[in-house]
Amino acid sequence: MNDQVEVPVNEQLDGLKAQADLMEETPVTKAEVKAAEEQAKVEKQSAEGAAAILMGAVQMGVGLVAPYVEIPENQADDVVQKVAPVLEKYGVHTGGAWEMEIRALMAVGTLGVVIYGQIKAHHAEKAANDEAQKNAA
Repeated sequence: MNDQVEVPVNEQLDGLKAQADLMEETPVTKAEVKAAEEQAKVEKQSAEGAAAILMGAVQMGVGLVAPYVEIPENQADDVVQKVAPVLEKYGVHTGGAWEMEIRALMAVGTLGVVIYGQIKAHHAEKAANDEAQKNAA
């Protein structure tokens, strides 16, 4: 009875091995390779663009918080080059697994910088008005 069970299992195993061999031998066409290379290029460019946008947001935020602080251009470029591969890894702008989460963080961060800038402008305007009223009196 043991032999009867082993024969079908062995036949199934041989069939699976044959399928695996076929899968390994399936050639990749030049068009598929070219398409994959193009996709990788698009993902890299997209990630670099997103990293540059993030760096711009950081520079804008620093400019609002401390306008006297300057980020050297070579350091900003270095940050972009270091952040871009991370964004590429997680597929930002190309439908990657973390795209929505990263986009949400970028949107909220940008909104926070804009709101801070408006609050700071309001306080500066109020201080100027208070000073003008004090001098007029």
